[in-house]
Amino acid sequence: MSGADIRRVGIVGGGQMGAGIAEVCARAGLDTLLCEATGPAATAARERIAVSLERAVQRGKLDRTSAEAALARITTTAELTDLADRQLVVEAVTRPTAPAPAPAPAPAPGRSGAAGPEDGTRVPHVPPGGETR
Repeated sequence: MSGADIRRVGIVGGGQMGAGIAEVCARAGLDTLLCEATGPAATAARERIAVSLERAVQRGKLDRTSAEAALARITTTAELTDLADRQLVVEAVTRPTAPAPAPAPAPAPGRSGAAGPEDGTRVPHVPPGGETR
């Protein structure tokens, strides 16, 4: 199958990137199915695309008929199984990142912050190129 044979695409994720990919596909004349985690999220993604298409019309980058045709080529779903008939599926889902590790606690008053022996005695501070205090 070549790129010219692809007529039905699916986009998983309707955030900024997914909505942008869906818009480009629809403007290219492809039957575009946008899948989001929930129905309301899918509807919101399609509305973002409608706003983007309208902005293109207002700026003279796209005529109204083409914008309406592109939007008509975009359908939404919240079911991954609906993508089964797609010839190409693009994943544009953000992955949750691991939370940043908690900052190390501040050293106790009078401590340099340097790790000491397990018995809790203080490790002397040695400045770079200097002697211990």
